[in-house]
Amino acid sequence: MKKGTAFTERTSVRLYASAGVTALAVTLATPAIAQDEPQEEDEETVFLDDSVVSSSEEGSIVVTGSRIRRNETTSASPLTIINPELQRKQGLNSTAEIIQQSPIANGSTQITSSLSANLITNGGPGAQTISLRGLGAERTLVLLNSRRAGPAGTRGAVSSFDLNVLPSIIVEQVDILKDGASSIYGSDAVAGVVNIRTKRATEGLELDLFTSQPFDGGGEQYSFSAAWGKEFDRGHIMLAGDYFLQRELEKGDRDYLACEEDYVFSEDGSRRLDLIDPRTGSFRCGEGTAWGHVWTYSSDNLQDQDPNFVNPTFVSLLQFDYSGLLANFLPGPGPADSFGDVIAPDGWFVTGYEDPDAWRLFDASHPFDRKSSAIPETERFTIYADASYEITDGVELYAEGLFNRRETYIDFFSQFYNFGFTDSYAPGDPDDPFPGWSSFGAAGAFISPTGILDQYDRWVDVDYYRAVFGARGSLTDRIDFDVHGQYSLSDGEYTLQQIFQDAIDQQTARAFGAGCAGLVTPISGRECLQVNWVDPRVMAGLLTQEEIDYFIGEETGVTEYEQMFAEASITGELFDLPAGPLGFALGAVI
Repeated sequence: MKKGTAFTERTSVRLYASAGVTALAVTLATPAIAQDEPQEEDEETVFLDDSVVSSSEEGSIVVTGSRIRRNETTSASPLTIINPELQRKQGLNSTAEIIQQSPIANGSTQITSSLSANLITNGGPGAQTISLRGLGAERTLVLLNSRRAGPAGTRGAVSSFDLNVLPSIIVEQVDILKDGASSIYGSDAVAGVVNIRTKRATEGLELDLFTSQPFDGGGEQYSFSAAWGKEFDRGHIMLAGDYFLQRELEKGDRDYLACEEDYVFSEDGSRRLDLIDPRTGSFRCGEGTAWGHVWTYSSDNLQDQDPNFVNPTFVSLLQFDYSGLLANFLPGPGPADSFGDVIAPDGWFVTGYEDPDAWRLFDASHPFDRKSSAIPETERFTIYADASYEITDGVELYAEGLFNRRETYIDFFSQFYNFGFTDSYAPGDPDDPFPGWSSFGAAGAFISPTGILDQYDRWVDVDYYRAVFGARGSLTDRIDFDVHGQYSLSDGEYTLQQIFQDAIDQQTARAFGAGCAGLVTPISGRECLQVNWVDPRVMAGLLTQEEIDYFIGEETGVTEYEQMFAEASITGELFDLPAGPLGFALGAVI
């Protein structure tokens, strides 16, 4: 669907880490802990820059609770290691699926692309994050190659790393510390720490092709990834690219999504309290958005004129007979014989909450609902590069680069309604917004036609950039250093179809007798259109193109989140004591 721009909102966030210096000390001896795999004597320990977990080249687990060097094959803190290759054999192809459906994450509600597209969540529509212990993504720290990765997304709450930005082909291992680590990292690590480690190199060319084809149509997935790497004497280089496409899954593509039933069961397993629609003989689809109704209300001034005013046909809900079957089950809205009674045209019948028989026939499931997105359509493009080079025997330069673009489309719908009095115009007046509706007595009845429209879609485009450059090595046999800088930028654009408020206000003023001829909406600049609000066609959302252009526009907002910092650290062992070496760490962040 073509996108346009009516209004633009820009939000820009730039985050610069404050400068700080940290010195740490630890106990002299490492506690003895039972281990599943013995540590090899010639094991090469990998020390992380900003992480609590890692593993050695031999496969033994090395845990660092701080920057001070120490070797442990296990940790007092529970640790989960995820192998992406094993996860792919289960049909989990994306990084988000691999992490979110791991045993440690399965116990918490996760923000998937489907959930973020249908609810208001941090990161905006289409975002996917990881939450541990049910505390939310804002309390789960995500590290990328042992360094904090900048968040990505749109709208006002961009605070967490978006798992969409990283293709699974470059993920070598995921380490999850299940214990809270707020004492080391701050409040964003209360629930735990997730460290995503990418492959350092791939010798030659590696290709990966994946498709997921459900038996029923809708929700198909396609991905193609390629990685090329080369290792040489003093370093390595790796380049990778990834393309991913998630086809939209409409609610109507699955029976259990197309009709929202109550599903209330008795102890014997039978359905109870679930209403059956006599027009179909099946359980009513009634948890969707109400549409095709005219709500009628009593008003204080009418009650003042008649203190004993009680009129069930006035305070009620009238529904148009789209099926042509309501006359078989419901009486009409008349006769109108009391002050303020609504007089409706033929084809309208009284439904409501108080009468279960009438409530069985309440329309709350529209084809627009069934064609809305249960899973949005998402397309992603990713380029990744990683390289290192030893300039001397003790110093290595390294660099990482990542670019990801995500495009998400969500098909959605909305209620469409107005308010006003009947009898506001002379019979036959072409400007009457409620033709054919009147009330018994001198005063007009207050009514609200509630329709539905399909023009409420959303588009989200997010470009994510990340670059790291640094140097690491050894100052002595017992002291290492690491100096690096990191830059990340999330540039997101979100477009929403919106109902112009000034057009609705103009129609409401018209409903109260202001008229429409010659008026122009004050902000959007649309010439006033005389809309018949009680026309069953309008109530069903079947608007003409002229009506769509009058009521509907597109609003575009931009969210930028920029993060940069530089970090230096020195860690090692000063000297040996009877209980073990005395370790230290010293660092600074700007």
